[in-house]
Amino acid sequence: MNKARGITPVALAGFLAMLPVERVFAFSTHDVSRHRAFDQTTAPTSSHVTVTCTLTNHEPEDLRGLFWTEHVPSSLTVSNVSVRLNGDAISNYLFETGNDGDVYTNCTPYRWILEQPTGFTESNAVASNAWVEIVYKVSSATQGVFNLNEFSWAGYYKDTQDAAFGFSEPGDAQSVCFFDACNVAAGHACDGYRPVLTGSTVNCQFGYPTNGTLLSLVWQLSLPAGWQLATVAGDGSPTNNGSEILFTGTFATNPLSFSYTVDVPVGAIGVTQIAAQAQYRLGGMLNSTSTAAMPDPLVIRSLHDIVVNSVYGTAIPGTTNVPYGTVLDESITPYVVTTAVGRVRVRVSDVKVDGNDAVIISERKGQVSWNEY
Repeated sequence: MNKARGITPVALAGFLAMLPVERVFAFSTHDVSRHRAFDQTTAPTSSHVTVTCTLTNHEPEDLRGLFWTEHVPSSLTVSNVSVRLNGDAISNYLFETGNDGDVYTNCTPYRWILEQPTGFTESNAVASNAWVEIVYKVSSATQGVFNLNEFSWAGYYKDTQDAAFGFSEPGDAQSVCFFDACNVAAGHACDGYRPVLTGSTVNCQFGYPTNGTLLSLVWQLSLPAGWQLATVAGDGSPTNNGSEILFTGTFATNPLSFSYTVDVPVGAIGVTQIAAQAQYRLGGMLNSTSTAAMPDPLVIRSLHDIVVNSVYGTAIPGTTNVPYGTVLDESITPYVVTTAVGRVRVRVSDVKVDGNDAVIISERKGQVSWNEY
């Protein structure tokens, strides 16, 4: 580590004035370690990235007037979170924003000043082997990749009248990516369900930003009472995990297409709904986030096998006459069957719904209608 003992504040000012602003290099006048960490480097535009900066004073003297600077792209929003001195939260410090382009083009400097010279009345000295933690958040209203440049610090060793300062390592520069959550889409569709085992197939898709890497995906289901997830198939090697679908394979396609079937209790009837949440994590994200499958919820109706036995044939609205004994796969609103000739008497046993006799039969002007059982 480079050191330059005994630099006065005047000499420090002259030295800083000679530094070319386009070049940032690793340098420290004193034995001070510093580190910057990001909880994630990829986040939706609706979320944020948390940045934690730590400085430790390894000198035997107290470090006074600590001045920490971050250079953040001006299009990002910075929110100050906390400052801790040796683990204890402090509030009597100065947080200020500089002018756009002060040091880096299209970047704004943000400064945390623990003490202001020359009085240092805030009494936030960084004692020997003590440490300072600064936490802030950055967010973006628009998607894109943004570069956070290296950080810098300055201070003063009052007892020895030494000015102190330093810059981070070049490798500490970090890019963060914000993506538009609208570019993540989950959807599901189903024609209807049958009140029998494996009575419904739901087709699903999940799409994500083309420049992103999908690391994990869990499809969390909310099914009607008594329904159970049965089989799954499709991209990404989906597996049945009870109330959710886990993807254990590689994500080679975008969007992913997959489907699942459900066991429906016998006797289920009417309108019901299914909901799902796609829990996913992209490369650079610390934690998973979720988006609802659309439509939310998915409304589906029961389907029935209708068999009408009539020597005259059958017909339903919008179709021609249907041959004797034909199975009609339709939704469950009351049906109307018109015979090919005039009024025809059809017995209850002549109309079956899912193999059961229809409950109500009415006849009027050559039409026969029934209700679901």
